[in-house]
Amino acid sequence: MERQVTRDPRRRFSAFSSVVSIARVTSALAAGLLIGGGDASAAEVHLRLEPAGALPLSAPQTDHFGAGGGVAFRPSLSVLPFLDVQAHVEDYAFAGKEFSCVGPGGVPAAGCPGSGKRDGGTVTIFTAGAGPRIQLPRADRSFSPWVDANVSWVQTGSEARMGMGFGGGAQFALGGGYWLGPFVRYLQVLQPGDNAPQAGSALETNKGDARIAMLGLAIEMVLGEPKVVKDGDGDGIPDGDDACPTEAGPAVNKGCPDKDTDNDGIVDREDKCPKEPGLPVNGGCPVKDADGDGVVDAEDACPKTPGPATAKGCPDSDGDTVADDQDACPAVPGDVNNRGCPRYKQVVVKFDQKLELSQKVFFAHNGTTILPKSFDILTEVAQALKDSPKIKVRIEGHTDSTGDDAPGGVKRNIELSEARALSVRDFLIDQGVEPKRLDARGYGSQQPLDTNATVEGREVNRRVEFVILKPKATQGEGQ
Repeated sequence: MERQVTRDPRRRFSAFSSVVSIARVTSALAAGLLIGGGDASAAEVHLRLEPAGALPLSAPQTDHFGAGGGVAFRPSLSVLPFLDVQAHVEDYAFAGKEFSCVGPGGVPAAGCPGSGKRDGGTVTIFTAGAGPRIQLPRADRSFSPWVDANVSWVQTGSEARMGMGFGGGAQFALGGGYWLGPFVRYLQVLQPGDNAPQAGSALETNKGDARIAMLGLAIEMVLGEPKVVKDGDGDGIPDGDDACPTEAGPAVNKGCPDKDTDNDGIVDREDKCPKEPGLPVNGGCPVKDADGDGVVDAEDACPKTPGPATAKGCPDSDGDTVADDQDACPAVPGDVNNRGCPRYKQVVVKFDQKLELSQKVFFAHNGTTILPKSFDILTEVAQALKDSPKIKVRIEGHTDSTGDDAPGGVKRNIELSEARALSVRDFLIDQGVEPKRLDARGYGSQQPLDTNATVEGREVNRRVEFVILKPKATQGEGQ
């Protein structure tokens, strides 16, 4: 004999309370995410309306009811791009079937029609609950499959029970935040356990559970859905701002790919000569050597005149690594630190100043004849001047003040000093120095270096000096 199970109202109230608690937790979580800010890109509200057909899958429901239908409302809040917290309410109705109301032994039940069959009428099922929903992140996709699961409070007639279910489907973007797609669901309404004691019977799955399948079309509206930014070439620049939306390129090119017109391996935007192949070290420009001396123009101090690399591409006639235009002695190898001129034993050329001699020039007493002991040093002066063809000098003769007090004495000393300067000039000309480079002046005792009151001082004041003349300023230059 089959055991009769009595339904305890306290058990129904316990099931209802469990569902209400779950709904409250879900609502609190959703509210907290909205109020707290969360991730703005994930805080989307989804409102779904799910009209569907429904069909009981197991006895005794299949014995009493046929197909039905209804609608569900499922709002949800995105907490992650792939996860929503979802609540739901749904209402379904099922058409009844005729069933036999004749009991064992052929005895009709009370109120049983004469036909022995009773119309099952219409039954409604109302559920409310909550659960998670997992979906493919939509981003800029137009297709998003999903699955969900839930626990529910189920009301059928005067009976309240716990239920559980799951579903799955796919949504397709319609644009403007609207989506549409098919779905299928399964609902199982839990009955009291067959083997539980009557007083404390608990809900658990068993063969008497109502099992229902639904098939329908979900209509969805998304609030706060992020704007879909299309980037067809995947270069990080939205198509609306991309000058080349089908070709990936950097932002500096407005999304267009880099070009290398001259095929030198340097993109045009970094190539100083985009139409001429060149080297990276030269900014993409070709290495030019206008004078063909092997020194590139960028490093050639004389790009239009051939010269060795040792002279920075400028001519160096004497090969002393000092370019001719910087070499005071361009035809004679010399010291780099002496303006390219050789160093002499008794003469020091102080450029832009004077020639310094290691000893003075000697003349016959009170005369203009140069003594032989000064020939060597004057010969070296001549050589220094020939080595430095750009130098012009003024030969200055000086005397002491002896005889200045005599009538006409100052004039005689000036004339004597000038005659001695002219003698030195003649000697240098004889040595091959061009006359136009030599000037001779006499100053007498007018420019002493020491006192004329002593023998030593007067010896110092009697002298010949070689002053280097600065080039005359060209027309238009300051004097």
